[in-house]
Amino acid sequence: LALFFAPPPDAWWLKNALVVDGTGKTPVRADVRLRDGRILAVGRLEPAEDAETVRDLAGATLVEHAVHDAVER
Repeated sequence: LALFFAPPPDAWWLKNALVVDGTGKTPVRADVRLRDGRILAVGRLEPAEDAETVRDLAGATLVEHAVHDAVER
């Protein structure tokens, strides 16, 4: 039962997403690193040395403010 009620991870590495930053610039294929509800980095990222949950989002689109809003909840 504990698996169903475990808190969400505090660290994420979202790989290969099409990232829209909301500025009107052309979307880019990039990785996004999140930690404790904050976006730490966007770009071509290397694995972190500490534990983080990794999701390959190839084919998915991330919109900056949607990511921020989702992790703030």
